[in-house]
Amino acid sequence: MRNITVAVTHAAYREARIWAVERDTSISAMVQHLIQNLPVVALAVTTILANHLESKGIPPSTFQQALVDLINKPPRKQKKIPLISPTNL
Repeated sequence: MRNITVAVTHAAYREARIWAVERDTSISAMVQHLIQNLPVVALAVTTILANHLESKGIPPSTFQQALVDLINKPPRKQKKIPLISPTNL
């Protein structure tokens, strides 16, 4: 495992520390999780930004619009699958 040194403002450190304590974790664990999940985090940020732009009347890009449509789409209804029991066989 590699170590990373990061410089942040006092205010940013304080906010991150409070956030970590509230979730019973450490800043190191948070940063490790963030780095390991960068593609997912980037997709989430892009989706949030696109949704925000759309709410302001600013058309998002085609990719962003697809993400907005995906998160705003109502969940599909699950088909009921009949249970098979020994008496039904």
